[in-house]
Amino acid sequence: MTRRGTKVQFRTFSAWGCLVAFVSTLVGCASDTYEPPATTNVNAALSALLRQPRSYTLYDGGYQSAILSISQGASASYKGVNYDTTILTTTIRSGGILEGTDVQTVWFQTGTLLEFFIQNSVNGCNLATSASALPTSASLGSTFPFASLISYSTCNAPAHTETGGTAKQQGTVTQTASYSLIYGIPMVCINTVNSFFRSTEANCVEITDTNGTLGPRALVSLATGNIVREFTNF
Repeated sequence: MTRRGTKVQFRTFSAWGCLVAFVSTLVGCASDTYEPPATTNVNAALSALLRQPRSYTLYDGGYQSAILSISQGASASYKGVNYDTTILTTTIRSGGILEGTDVQTVWFQTGTLLEFFIQNSVNGCNLATSASALPTSASLGSTFPFASLISYSTCNAPAHTETGGTAKQQGTVTQTASYSLIYGIPMVCINTVNSFFRSTEANCVEITDTNGTLGPRALVSLATGNIVREFTNF
């Protein structure tokens, strides 16, 4: 099985995102002797991924590398409601030379993974219209709703998305979570489809047991049109 996507020049992309169709084609690549966990705790896995500091250095099989860093941000408040925040930073280098950096600040309802607002350093912001709790026991090969958001331009606060605000609506963002085999590795993914940029992205981390414990291997994959980019550390 070919492991790498088509190589193209770097295009700035958000740290989150979906490659549902691409990921689904990779299911079933496991060896005959390996038995991945038949179920896992998706909520615990993504809680660990999004709510604990961590960093992954990934490569595209050529000259480019991506570092995905996750850290906790300050508490945020809007209309009297407090939110936890997570800062996601993606840094791309080509031949060791910095190509681009994208920073996202994701607001979650306090103590949960229910997304409310995403501030992007390069592409405005996203305001959630719905958010779903993730399962504590999910079967291998399952996909679940995570969040639906409206995408806005020139935006750095939820108030900018209100009537009379400075942001302009520019499409939708749909996120799902999935648990599947990718290159024979059981992985939980956050998958994102952006209607305005016509892009899809998958951010996936290895799962080692039914409790949703994260392993060391990770994958980020992006598709824009017929162009697919993929970074892994395996």
